[in-house]
Amino acid sequence: MRVRLVTAFGWCLLAALIAFSIVRRQWDSDGHDFQAFHSAATRWVHGENPYVATDAYPYKYAPPVLLVFAPFGLMDLSSAQRLYSLVTLLAVLAVPFFSLRILRRDAGLSPIQGLRWLGAGGLGMLASLRFLDNEFHSVNANVLALALMLAGYSALVTTAPRALGALGVTIGSFFKFHPFFALGLFLNPRSWKSVVFWIAAIFLVALLPDPRLWLELTRQLRETRLDFLIDGRSNPMQGFYPLGVLAFGWARDSLAPALLFAPLALAALVLAPKFDLWRPGERPSDRPAAFLLASLSLLTLAATISPLPWHHTYVLFWAAVPVSWICASRGERPYLLILVAILALTPRGIAGRSLADALERSQIVLWVALAQAALLMAQARRLVHRRQKSAGM
Repeated sequence: MRVRLVTAFGWCLLAALIAFSIVRRQWDSDGHDFQAFHSAATRWVHGENPYVATDAYPYKYAPPVLLVFAPFGLMDLSSAQRLYSLVTLLAVLAVPFFSLRILRRDAGLSPIQGLRWLGAGGLGMLASLRFLDNEFHSVNANVLALALMLAGYSALVTTAPRALGALGVTIGSFFKFHPFFALGLFLNPRSWKSVVFWIAAIFLVALLPDPRLWLELTRQLRETRLDFLIDGRSNPMQGFYPLGVLAFGWARDSLAPALLFAPLALAALVLAPKFDLWRPGERPSDRPAAFLLASLSLLTLAATISPLPWHHTYVLFWAAVPVSWICASRGERPYLLILVAILALTPRGIAGRSLADALERSQIVLWVALAQAALLMAQARRLVHRRQKSAGM
């Protein structure tokens, strides 16, 4: 009983810290990203084109995401932003809920007690505080997309309808595109039914709400300048993708980077099944923990090549660090603590503006993300090989 009370109090304290961040950010933020969401949703629900390149903050998300933002387009901007901030808070709290739900489906893991998960959540908060705070400051959609994908993963490893899981995964991926990098994990090359199912799921969701909107999105991308992405003064979270764009000299052509990203995503679909995580005929529900670790590994790796990277792109540490800590061996935990310590210094309120800015501009988050992705994949493979060894395979 005492352990449950301490656990409940700890999670309430974490929730209060996040809520405080929301309230504080509501006072000093113009919610510029949400302005783009709200403007596009308002136009669309009134039968107008949501993709207008002349907007101060052009809407650059895929057409299916409009279904998520549509209810907010029926309200005025101030009310919609407050409600959306509340939805974001619920999404932040949903991330550890779905992560724990998936891990507890794995019979190969030792029981996850409340205090153990609370400690993992505390580390996740330290690692992701800078990025969650920026999410609330700009009122973006990264954590909502992450929660939808984890909800989809959770449905795929339980008895929930497979189509429901596919809907959560695909809608969440369409928010940012780079999450499709991890979709190859779902494909079993030896099962044509698996390949057909996921291709059909992506295609059907892509048709929502109107396939003609893809033409409008393409036209808007041609008219939108993205020079700020490669300006280190305004965007210290450049990652590999914009740096590659800079090398090719494509800063003024915003459609060319999108065309470069497409083959990278397609290559990931081919390479992901080669990680030797599944045996023929297996599904994610057969190895929930390894499936979650591998998915978070590829999502973390995908963040480093995001076409539109920013601080809030890395909110996935809020899921990656706690899951990695729960599955870490005794020898892996010191390395994970080092990664968390580095990320914990990036908030200016903790390390001071000069040190935090210096860490960011050295692309330290990028390298931590690569190390975290490698650790997650190593953990996934270790769990798979341990299970195969115990089964005498």
